[in-house]
Amino acid sequence: MIKMSDELKEQTKKEQDESQAAVMGRNIDEIPIVEGGIEIDFTAYEGMRFRLASVREEEVIDPYTGPVDATGKPSYNPDSTELKRQIWVETEPFPKLDASGQITSDLLVIGSGDKERNWTCTAKFNLKKTVKDDGDIIWEISKAPSAKLWKFMRKLGAEKPSEMNDKLVTITTVPDRDKASDMKWPTIVQ
Repeated sequence: MIKMSDELKEQTKKEQDESQAAVMGRNIDEIPIVEGGIEIDFTAYEGMRFRLASVREEEVIDPYTGPVDATGKPSYNPDSTELKRQIWVETEPFPKLDASGQITSDLLVIGSGDKERNWTCTAKFNLKKTVKDDGDIIWEISKAPSAKLWKFMRKLGAEKPSEMNDKLVTITTVPDRDKASDMKWPTIVQ
């Protein structure tokens, strides 16, 4: 059993606060509170138009493979390993804006070191999975009223995904998913 010496007696709350302030050199209540992650006001980019620089097909894990819910759609399954295919569209890099919101000749760069990259905006559209009688899987662009890719393609005047390259899209912002955050993120108007 360990015995506490007189030197290691318990400190009162006031003594702990004074000790901490002395060690760090400041009052903990004076620590500034900042938005986490990126400190960019993306609302300044709302309404701007950018060219699509990339249109590609990606294969990703489909997290919605759980039992069908009351609305008739599959529920979220965090353990899913089932794959789905999507068409990803990505804009050209965003330019940096000066203090008055005017476009500069520099590109907007985020991150640092090996994680430094130009900021772009992406949109992802699911392809429809059709299983043929012989078991072959075909990934298709659906024209169903609820299908977003076909609507987006028609809006851009494209008959094929590759025809979306170099088309102009408009940027808007959406609130962060975390209701406690004041951040707004850029997205492509669909």
